[in-house]
Amino acid sequence: MNQSEIQKAQRVIYLVTGYRKGSISESESAELDAWLNLSLGNQDLFNELNSADQKEKALDIMNAYAVNESFENLKTRIAKEDQFVEKRKRYSWMAAAAAILILVSIGGYFYTSINREHIMMDGLAVAKDVAPGSNKATLTLADGRTVELSGDKQSVIIKADELTYNDGTKIISEGKSRNQYAVLTTPKGGQYQIILSDGTKIWLNAASTLKYPAEFEGSERVVQLSGEAYFEVAKVHASSGRRMSFIVKTETQQVEVLGTHFNINNYPDESFAKTTLLEGSVRVSAASAITEHQLLKPNQQSIIAKDSEFIKIIKVDPTAVIDWKNGDFIFDTDVKTIMRQISRWYNVEIVYQGNITEEELVGRISRSKHLTEVLKVLQETNKVHFKLEDTVSPGVEKRVIVMP
Repeated sequence: MNQSEIQKAQRVIYLVTGYRKGSISESESAELDAWLNLSLGNQDLFNELNSADQKEKALDIMNAYAVNESFENLKTRIAKEDQFVEKRKRYSWMAAAAAILILVSIGGYFYTSINREHIMMDGLAVAKDVAPGSNKATLTLADGRTVELSGDKQSVIIKADELTYNDGTKIISEGKSRNQYAVLTTPKGGQYQIILSDGTKIWLNAASTLKYPAEFEGSERVVQLSGEAYFEVAKVHASSGRRMSFIVKTETQQVEVLGTHFNINNYPDESFAKTTLLEGSVRVSAASAITEHQLLKPNQQSIIAKDSEFIKIIKVDPTAVIDWKNGDFIFDTDVKTIMRQISRWYNVEIVYQGNITEEELVGRISRSKHLTEVLKVLQETNKVHFKLEDTVSPGVEKRVIVMP
């Protein structure tokens, strides 16, 4: 396509957009009328763009569309949209206008505004993107010392008097603190694995806290959790020969197990505490009614509302629940729940504009992807749209504006 054809296509986009926004001048209106009178094909294109509510939303944001910058990026997409332009002369200036307008209007193309401050969809620049979270955590020992754990390591191993990484590298001598608790904390954008002194393995999700003793004694093993964690509890016997139960306490519930695999989601900003069982069995009770409990079987999930004693049990696909541990996002819930997950993993601020759909969105993408790639997957549902911009909030990467 030569420069003249690109300029003609750009002019058509400008005129149609101005008409839809009501900002077109008298001379521009006359120019648009002249273009419409050139052929029935022009009129068909104009009518098509004016007939779908879905396309109005896209056209209304096209006040500064840069065809010259975007055309090279659109070439492959135009080729895939031949069904829209097959009846017209391919690569003519009208075909270019049709292809670009249709691609934009059906929501399959994200534009970049001229000022580059507000970035949307495919036009997202790498410099404006947000990298995914990574292994990142702080360990606060019983004596008050803090250790920033290495992001190059996979896990930290707790022993009675020593801390090491999974590869055997020594971190620090913990000292004699059997009956005192240490705390492992992951920030937003962080995750980490810890292996307790009894051999129990725990994967801690972003923005979570685990409080644990250096060494378990007595007939119970008790830890405290805020946030989300996946547990593979080791089977341990007390000196009496009886199995030592493993108890996880949260603000909302208490979960007691003997040896099993399960996930707990108990973030402060979530309305419900959820425990999902993958293997074995657990007893779940509300924090306000410890003596009353429900027994979970594999592939079941307990749900307890904050400040409630009622425990609801449902059947679930556990792989979707522990998607985060396996390095994925598997979405099958409402937008605001999804955005809270994204906020924790990418350490971004979430702001809502307009009436956000309450429909559940479904999708899957690796958590190793940059933020814009995740937002694209969600936006492909055509139920929600995003804008990524800088923020002045301390300690936060970016702000994501969520729109209908």
